Amino acid sequence: MNCRRCHGLMCAVDFLVSARNYEDDGLCGWRCIICGEIIDPVIAWNRIRTKNQRQIQNKQKSAHRLYRTVPSSLSLHGGRSER
Repeated sequence: MNCRRCHGLMCAVDFLVSARNYEDDGLCGWRCIICGEIIDPVIAWNRIRTKNQRQIQNKQKSAHRLYRTVPSSLSLHGGRSER
């Protein structure tokens, strides 16, 4: 696996392993050996979630722009300005 930031090598790590405790405690992730970028399941989930939210917001903005721009020939006044 390659790092998103520097494209370096990512290595699997167990974050809570201490010198006295070699058991698998379930907090594992990836760490870049070049820049130190850390990815764990929570970070990965939050990146996916925020990416999906941004996509939804962009769709809403583009739909709003589409409905906001109505040509004058289609307006209620037939292109005439009301005084």
